[in-house]
Amino acid sequence: HKFEPNANNSLFADSGTYALIGAAAVLGGMARMTISLTVILLEATGDMQYVLPIMLTLMAARWTGNIFNEGLYDIHINLQDLTYLEDEVPDIAYKSSLNAGNFMSRQVKCFREREKVGYIFDILNNFEHHCFPIIDEHSGILLGTVMRKCLTVLIFEGVHLENTGGRNRMVDFSTFE
Repeated sequence: HKFEPNANNSLFADSGTYALIGAAAVLGGMARMTISLTVILLEATGDMQYVLPIMLTLMAARWTGNIFNEGLYDIHINLQDLTYLEDEVPDIAYKSSLNAGNFMSRQVKCFREREKVGYIFDILNNFEHHCFPIIDEHSGILLGTVMRKCLTVLIFEGVHLENTGGRNRMVDFSTFE
């Protein structure tokens, strides 16, 4: 906050300071990115005297916004049905003796680095998994995972497939990035 004495020997704040703090409050309440916005606004102003007012404003805006709703980015994640881990464990997990074994599939279907299209097609038809592990067939080491959506595109678009025909065509997962 930049105070300047006026002719009456009283103090007043520069109107640009109020505009900066107000803009910080609006952005902080919308985006909920306290530290990032502080750095961005400080870089924009080039004046380190605004560190404390901006940080306090952004923290207050974040706390106030969290009382009323989720942040903009959290809302978009929910609208698009994207899965992500919450910051905190839900209360139901503490009240019961639930663990990962209660939720995970017991019949995990894995793919090797090179797999026949027919086998992949059968797995997709018979199981509802959304993600499949890819393992090294000799060592059993996990090499990565592939999503059901990706496998569907591979099969129907013919991407990463060898040119031999039918269900015996091979998908080569080692060429994925």
